[in-house]
Amino acid sequence: EGMRFTNFYCGCSVCAPSRCTLMTGKHLGHATVRDNMQRGPGLEGQHPMEPGTVAVAQLLKKAGYATAIIGK
Repeated sequence: EGMRFTNFYCGCSVCAPSRCTLMTGKHLGHATVRDNMQRGPGLEGQHPMEPGTVAVAQLLKKAGYATAIIGK
């Protein structure tokens, strides 16, 4: 049957925490990524979510949906 999304919400005004809120369903008070903090000297990218963080895709997959990741 599907859904139609007509109103939108951004979890944060910057990229990494906004993606974290989208993927986990948690608001910034409970999310593990709260800013665009870099990983460290010589390491490319931003600080990742903590190991073991449950993402919405994992829950959907467990419910029988096919999931994939396509870029940013």
